[in-house]
Amino acid sequence: MESLIYSEVARLEGIINTKIAEVKTEFSEQISSAKQKALYWLLGTAVATTVTILSSIWAMMNFMLESLK
Repeated sequence: MESLIYSEVARLEGIINTKIAEVKTEFSEQISSAKQKALYWLLGTAVATTVTILSSIWAMMNFMLESLK
C-alpha cells in the first residue's frame, strides 16, 4: 500500500512539473512577444518623430527662404 502511495505521488509530481514547465514556456513566449511589440512601437514612434521634426525644419527653411526673396 505504501509503495502504491509513493508511486501515485511521484506520478502526480511528474504531472505538476510538466504543467509548470508548460506555463513557464508560455509566459516566456508571451514576454518575448510583448518585448517585440514594444520594440515595434518604439521604432514607429521614433520614425514618426523624426519625420515630424524634418518636415518642420523643411517648412521653416522654406518660409525663411521665401522671406529673404
